[in-house]
Amino acid sequence: MVEITKLKSGEESIVVKIKGGKDLYSRMASLGLTEGSSVKVIQNFGRGPMIILVRDTRIALGRGEAEKIMVSKK
Repeated sequence: MVEITKLKSGEESIVVKIKGGKDLYSRMASLGLTEGSSVKVIQNFGRGPMIILVRDTRIALGRGEAEKIMVSKK
């Protein structure tokens, strides 16, 4: 289990846990990012926002948000 920010562009994984309060969890759920979701990293330059693909939708996440999403590599 690693933070999603540790993945490189093109890597796929599954969301295991969201380490945040109810506000963050609610925001992520409204974007379709829930525990058990399949995620593909589209862009991760190591700084600034990262772009992920979840349920055929591209989502931009700030570093702070992304660091709280724990994933398991496929």
